[in-house]
Amino acid sequence: MTYVTNKNMPDGLVQARIWDQGRDYQLYNFPAGSKYLIDAARYAGHWYYFAGSDTEKKVNIYEDPVSDITNPDIRRAIPTLALNVAGATKAAFSANARFIEVENGQSFGVYDIETQSNYQYRLKAPLAAPLSWMDGHRLIGQSGGQVFITDYDSTNQHKLVNTTVDTGALFSQDYNHMMTFQPLKKGGVELVNVDMRAGVDLPKQP
Repeated sequence: MTYVTNKNMPDGLVQARIWDQGRDYQLYNFPAGSKYLIDAARYAGHWYYFAGSDTEKKVNIYEDPVSDITNPDIRRAIPTLALNVAGATKAAFSANARFIEVENGQSFGVYDIETQSNYQYRLKAPLAAPLSWMDGHRLIGQSGGQVFITDYDSTNQHKLVNTTVDTGALFSQDYNHMMTFQPLKKGGVELVNVDMRAGVDLPKQP
């Protein structure tokens, strides 16, 4: 479990901590903020953590920090890297935990755990709200009244269909269907089911 506390900390500072199997560990000290970005996930046999706040210029990422903290030759958590997104308001692991995404408005930072690559970019498409992970590799949201999807590294950007939903749309488990709300000409909205299949993937007609 990860958490943030100001207990026994100087004014204006907080501490990210890890509670693991009955023991408590210090992860990171940083300035207090109105929003804290902290989480953990397991990928390829290792535990990854991120920690930061909306008052910092970065969000730190750690690999197996408890191992470093309990190693008598290290005794502290050492960041693997930092994603430099000032004032970040959102951070999240992708659905498969391979990617860590940090964002503030149009500014993004993404770390690819598998290839140890990181990406820093700004999206030109105006976003109605923070993007969310659509799956293990793509982000989704709304831009200009349409469902907006982009790959983790900002490539392959698409606006799909009209939507009134800031978060874009939801997909069926097999990703064959996309569901979202669209505006009606006479006012109000309707739930729309968009079939994402084409060509040979379309079901055969009886």
